Amino acid sequence: MQPPAQVRDRISLKLECDAPGWPRVLLSEFAPALGERGIAEVERLVAERALTADRQSWTGAFAVRDLREQPAEVSGDVDRYVTVLAEHLASAVQYQRIAEALRAAGRRDDAVDWARRGVAANEGSPYMDRLRDVLVDMLVAAGDTQGAVRVRREEFARHPTAMAYRSLVDTVAVVGGDDPKGWAVGVLRERVAQQPACASELVDVLLAVGRDDEAWHEALHHRRSIGGAQWQTLLERRAVTHPAEVIQPYRDLRRAGDPQLGRQAAPENPQRSRGTWRNCASSTNADRRFSRHSTPLGCSSRPSDLVHGAECHTIAAVPYP
Repeated sequence: MQPPAQVRDRISLKLECDAPGWPRVLLSEFAPALGERGIAEVERLVAERALTADRQSWTGAFAVRDLREQPAEVSGDVDRYVTVLAEHLASAVQYQRIAEALRAAGRRDDAVDWARRGVAANEGSPYMDRLRDVLVDMLVAAGDTQGAVRVRREEFARHPTAMAYRSLVDTVAVVGGDDPKGWAVGVLRERVAQQPACASELVDVLLAVGRDDEAWHEALHHRRSIGGAQWQTLLERRAVTHPAEVIQPYRDLRRAGDPQLGRQAAPENPQRSRGTWRNCASSTNADRRFSRHSTPLGCSSRPSDLVHGAECHTIAAVPYP
């Protein structure tokens, strides 16, 4: 036997607002049981709760907002739903929900407009990538391929990262257009000239486009910006064409301590590193040197020693040719 509608309404409100971490209540699943009158009662109760909710409580504020948005969503009135969502445009997620609701309703132009507004208003948001993907997908579906590529290029120009480059390349591969390699590398070189810490992104992109020699020399020039995983990739690739150049860096990588972690560092895959190093040694008649240094050589694991280079040096400090 079902409980009276008023009881169901209050149960829904209590579960959402007062439950100790219980699952979120989805009104769409209860809508048939609640009916129009029941949903209207939920809205009334939520309005009452909003007047007394602790404004310092994130959980309470979220519950009230969520139970205001859900009735608007299940109502089927897209404009009402958009209006309620637009009351709290605190993150890219809200813009994405609005854009997707409008797209589902067949209002593509409005959806694109809201997505563009969200991209412009949420620079640096951790949820921005998904919103930008939604915008690009809609532009591609609308036949605005140049607009889709422009969105990707603008993002790369603002934040020239390897991830942004991959997104740009993927979009160009779908819609066609000029090869972005040269332009992207140029943008990154300009950024590195201003911010040397961005060199790791430049190295990743150079590796991605097959310009391994340039990546190697950029890494040597900006050693302090290159991480251990990148060195592992660089050394493995360099060993194929210039084995003699990687023996000393491999030795230093294995000996190096990580001052941030305060421990003796080791390659992510020691067996892979050792195998590549042994191949390099064999190629350069350096087997004896390899066997002598094939295990770590007593670096201090104290952070202070590592920072000041008392007993060993990080790979970033070694002046390779």
